[in-house]
Amino acid sequence: MPEPAAPASPETPQRPLAACSPRLLRLLLVLALDRTAATAAWVQLCGAARPEGVRDAALLADLVRLARASAPAAQHLEALLAAQVQAEAPRFREQPLAELAARWARERARLRGKGLAALLWSVARRPEPFFRKLEERLVEEVEVLALQTLADPHFRGAGPAAPDVV
Repeated sequence: MPEPAAPASPETPQRPLAACSPRLLRLLLVLALDRTAATAAWVQLCGAARPEGVRDAALLADLVRLARASAPAAQHLEALLAAQVQAEAPRFREQPLAELAARWARERARLRGKGLAALLWSVARRPEPFFRKLEERLVEEVEVLALQTLADPHFRGAGPAAPDVV
């Protein structure tokens, strides 16, 4: 399917967060939110304190489940993610698919954290169906890059020691 000549306008409705794949939602949450922000979101959405000893992966799985099952939760997480990526998002917003794919090819070695979240966010929020293939490719490649980083013998993780590792 050919890509439209003009990018989506600001008035174009955005794809809802609940429509995103669980893999993409998890990546967005991990890249855009630190542990404190993710925990705060969970506490607000669940109405309870984070149970002692709950793993980060379980907390993220709950947030993904809530985003897909509850419109208020999805709206809360959409606002939280938008606020987290707002500084990086303008360079990806409204770009045609071909330009976003080319930027990924050029910048993938340098994109990290919120910059990478902003790219994923920009692609995920586009309602046009042809963006789903790029979204799927980005998710696959980000997962591989993360695993390659962990496999690197020079990698020095800044996260906590097991068993509380995501």
